[in-house]
Amino acid sequence: VSIGQDGPSQTALEDIAMMNAVANSVIVYPADAVSAYYLTQEIARYDHGMSYLRITRNELPVVYDAQAVFHIGGSTILKQHKGCDVVCIAAAGITVH
Repeated sequence: VSIGQDGPSQTALEDIAMMNAVANSVIVYPADAVSAYYLTQEIARYDHGMSYLRITRNELPVVYDAQAVFHIGGSTILKQHKGCDVVCIAAAGITVH
């Protein structure tokens, strides 16, 4: 979904904190179209409380292949170097790029 770049009034992160304060809620913030597709299916099946899909308005390159697997509460390693990793960066949504 892309309707243009965010302006200064649309770049807040308070929505994440607000939704996280709701008991039994889950928040998913996909990084591309593939993860948005699969995570939408995941939250449609979530029946333990409220689910919140946060998507970015910008067009983003596809990061994941169509066979990627996504689960609520999961994570994915995008880049890893055997024996020489010294830092872990956690990101979601547009910050993955």
